[in-house]
Amino acid sequence: MNRQSKAKQAQLRQNIIIASIIAFVVIFLIYCFQVFFYQSHFLPNTTSSNINISKLTLEQAQSKLAKVKDKNELVVNCGDHRVVVIDKTPLSTKSSTKSFLQQQLKQQNAWLYFIHYFKKDNLVNTQKMNTKKIEALASTIASELNVYNKDKKPAQNANIAYKDGEFVITKQKTGTRVDVKKATKEIQTALTQDQASVDIANTCEQPTLKDDNPKLTKDLAEMKEISNVEGQYDFNGKKVDIPNSDIRQWLEVNSKGEVTLNQTKVKKYLTDLGKKYNTEKKDYTFKTQSGKEIKVPSETYCWSINVNKEAPALTKEILKGKNFVRTPITKGSASPKGEFLPNTYVEIDLNAQKMWIYKDGKQELATDIVSGKPQSPTPTGIFYVWNKERNAVLRGPGYASPVSYWMPIDWTGVGIHDSDWQSAYGGTRWKDGYGSHGCINTPPATMAKVFEMVSVGTPVIIYQ
Repeated sequence: MNRQSKAKQAQLRQNIIIASIIAFVVIFLIYCFQVFFYQSHFLPNTTSSNINISKLTLEQAQSKLAKVKDKNELVVNCGDHRVVVIDKTPLSTKSSTKSFLQQQLKQQNAWLYFIHYFKKDNLVNTQKMNTKKIEALASTIASELNVYNKDKKPAQNANIAYKDGEFVITKQKTGTRVDVKKATKEIQTALTQDQASVDIANTCEQPTLKDDNPKLTKDLAEMKEISNVEGQYDFNGKKVDIPNSDIRQWLEVNSKGEVTLNQTKVKKYLTDLGKKYNTEKKDYTFKTQSGKEIKVPSETYCWSINVNKEAPALTKEILKGKNFVRTPITKGSASPKGEFLPNTYVEIDLNAQKMWIYKDGKQELATDIVSGKPQSPTPTGIFYVWNKERNAVLRGPGYASPVSYWMPIDWTGVGIHDSDWQSAYGGTRWKDGYGSHGCINTPPATMAKVFEMVSVGTPVIIYQ
């Protein structure tokens, strides 16, 4: 190799070294410029709330993020239904956007800016939730849930129903109404964990009794047995069937899981039954002393079904599962047991102005009487002696009459008593100016016997 060639090679090596130095210096200057640049700008591939803030200054990034609404809320859903949206801002200690960005910009390493061309960095402004404030929010959450529940359905337990002529077990149903206590707790947990949304569908009310429950099967068998019970009422000797179809409609399982009868339905049945068979204000066929049959309305002597007492008594009887005949629990002076009128009674014929006393079907006494005058007639009907009093004073408008024997029979002041002011009895004296104010005037000596013979509760039949 000649000297000239060697000189060219040396010159080439020198040029390469100089070019390398220049390139290094340029690259170093560019690197230094970038490092300087990223001292005040965010690194490449940097996002905040998924918004790109790469190569932006603090002010530029803040301005860009301000244009995007940063929702700080918890969305509460129940399946496909929106329940409520809760603003989390008052519950958190989240930094302001500016202070957060300042802190992130300060913490970033500008010297390694080139690495960020190959990785993404999403800045998250994390917040710490205030537990005490969340707990204090419980009543507000519960109120919102109650509003949501207003048109929702509760859970339905499996039950026994009467359908298409037979008793069957119905299937349970999950409610669309949420359990407020459980849902409130779930929402509070979601707030504590700073979640963006929560689904409370799993807090919907659940049935507590399912169709595979062994007790339901047992109850079903019991109800089928009870539904075949044959029951009757005895109303003064008249037998009245209690329809099986009604009993089947009454049967149910109560909240305690017991087979029972629906009391509202039983009471309605008894009320309707009473309208037909109660004796108050009803005409009764009575065979008079002369042998004639007449119609006499029951007045103070009557009975009516005591619905409030008979309903539970009838329920108890039916639930025994055995056929029965019963007389109802009643209120009033008479009884549905046996004949409506016993064979011991007082009979008064206003036309004949006569009174008879019968004991055990046998006439024990007969007497003439004086009844009410036309202006104050003696009422007709079936009454009863509800009290006996010695030496009473009968008072009314313009009079006060002492009597030795007094037996009231109605609620208006009419009764049977002695009357020493009468000089005679019977005939037409009642309309000839000697009639009473409505009472049955009886000869004093005879009234003493009547008072001894007739006991309290004895029916008094008055007719004309």
